[in-house]
Amino acid sequence: MAAIDSIKLQEFIGDMISKIDSTILSNPKKYFKEIKDDGLFNRYGSKIEFFFTLIKRDTIYSLDESIIKYEITPNLENELTFNLKQSLVEIEKRPGTFFNTLISKLPFATFFFLPFFFFSFGWSISEKNTLIPII
Repeated sequence: MAAIDSIKLQEFIGDMISKIDSTILSNPKKYFKEIKDDGLFNRYGSKIEFFFTLIKRDTIYSLDESIIKYEITPNLENELTFNLKQSLVEIEKRPGTFFNTLISKLPFATFFFLPFFFFSFGWSISEKNTLIPII
């Protein structure tokens, strides 16, 4: 741990995040319009970072507010990235609620998908790619 402190990694990461946040907050409209089509994942990453900064540092609570305030085009991609980042911010704010909800739904998900896993596993271990009889 002392080695990590000596290279001041956390300080470096914090400075980088601050620079990106200040770039976004200095002119959000311009930053969003500059997000180019560098590929799906790069574009999504940039938009998620944009919405993260706005949700955390500005008073944006819905996509409609950001569409009006920052002249964002209302399309499915922007809606998905905004909702994803809003959900992640809520998980960051209240991790206990997230884990309680996750744990409470885990038994249902396990038993709901159990037949699917059973038959897919049986298919994969069979030599002739047919289902193995249960009995």
